Amino acid sequence: MIIIKKKGIGKKLYNYLLDKAKKEGIDAIELNVWSFNSSAIKFYESLGMTIKNMKFESILSSNDDK
Repeated sequence: MIIIKKKGIGKKLYNYLLDKAKKEGIDAIELNVWSFNSSAIKFYESLGMTIKNMKFESILSSNDDK
């Protein structure tokens, strides 16, 4: 897997998506990100996105239990 960071590609893709969404009359863009992915969270915040909600879970069993 090739990982490309800090090349401006994500920002260009986001701006393209934002422009297309506005032209289509879309009111909002939502995305999911893992809570441990701090670099992604910082990136999305740098684009002006804000945290809308959080999701919590309790793992009740593991694959080892089966």
